[in-house]
Amino acid sequence: MVNKKVVIICSIIAVLIVAGIVAIQIKKWQEEENRQEETTLANTNLLSNQNSVENEIKEENIIEENTAQNENTTTNEVVQNQTQTQNQSQTQSQTQVQGQEESTEEAPEENNDDKALRIVEEEWGEDDTVYYTIDNQSNNIYNISVRSKSTTATLAEYEVDVSKGTAEIK
Repeated sequence: MVNKKVVIICSIIAVLIVAGIVAIQIKKWQEEENRQEETTLANTNLLSNQNSVENEIKEENIIEENTAQNENTTTNEVVQNQTQTQNQSQTQSQTQVQGQEESTEEAPEENNDDKALRIVEEEWGEDDTVYYTIDNQSNNIYNISVRSKSTTATLAEYEVDVSKGTAEIK
């Protein structure tokens, strides 16, 4: 009988030890699972933050690009307005000179830049959707671009010889 009691007590102790070991192992697995969930959540938050930063950078780049385009359009409009103002001034000067019957003063002579622009404007024809830029000038030879007001794209390029009064499209 003593042997039976000892065997039963030893068996109970062995079962308790095994149960304790199993409980400890289950607790470790749960802790590891929690750490993995926290890591996954942290990675998700990190990716979300990175995407937010990338979106902000893209938005800033788009805003900067739009600003640059607006500045370019404004510059082009100013150049065009200056050209129109110069042309209007020349027309007014010519009209005033024609209106004076006996004037000893002559109309101021048109400078080469204005002559080159006028030649290209006459060659291109009446068009309110374009403006003209002097790209290069050497002696009396001018390279003038006809550009779209809306896109600033070059529509045509002319080589103008002011001394001959000719324009050739490139």
